[in-house]
Amino acid sequence: MSIWPAGELDARVRPSGPGEVRAIGGALNHLATRIGELLAAERESVADLSHRLRTPLTATVAEESLGNAPLVRPTNASTAKSPASTTTASTGWPQS
Repeated sequence: MSIWPAGELDARVRPSGPGEVRAIGGALNHLATRIGELLAAERESVADLSHRLRTPLTATVAEESLGNAPLVRPTNASTAKSPASTTTASTGWPQS
């Protein structure tokens, strides 16, 4: 089938002929369906991973452009400092 290498995974065969040929046709149809499902799952995974990577990278780039000042204060009570000690007077941005 020269249509599958071209990316047309919606194409299906119409099984006919002897039983063995019909079985192969059905198997090829099932294979095309499964490949389509796997490609869709892969695209979803790549999109999810891209988002997960992009978010911290964007924050890191923003921090660098602000002179390494973190963009958020710690929210964990055990690591949080008083507001006066975590911001700079001139910008109000958290200190690193």
